[in-house]
Amino acid sequence: MKEQIMWIQILLRTVIATLILISFIGCAGFSNSEFDRGAGSADARQSNLTPGMVKLKIEKGQTTQAEVLEVFGPPDQTTHRNDIQIFTYDKISNYMRADRGGLLFYEAGSIRSSSVSIMLILYFDSNDIVYDYRLDQIKY
Repeated sequence: MKEQIMWIQILLRTVIATLILISFIGCAGFSNSEFDRGAGSADARQSNLTPGMVKLKIEKGQTTQAEVLEVFGPPDQTTHRNDIQIFTYDKISNYMRADRGGLLFYEAGSIRSSSVSIMLILYFDSNDIVYDYRLDQIKY
């Protein structure tokens, strides 16, 4: 009887030590990456085209075409209707997050991605002054 109790105690200590060791190894194997701007173009990653910059820099009846070009660069599309010139800026940024983790011989991972599309349409009068604009931002 004493011998059985001794074997049970040894077995219990071994199991506890193994579980503690596995939990330390498992925690050490997990890592988490930050969101990276991935497949988006360099222009989208380094662009001033953000809702904050638009609100800060564009004022109806005040902002000139030259000021817009200085802040946002050349537009992606330019169109003319009657005496109105229209600038369109359209930028897409892609974000990717990769997570991985492991426990002894088991390794698992996941990848998540999202995109942000920003479109700015500026309407200039015959004096090249912004008289109206539209800003759309879509996250998906």
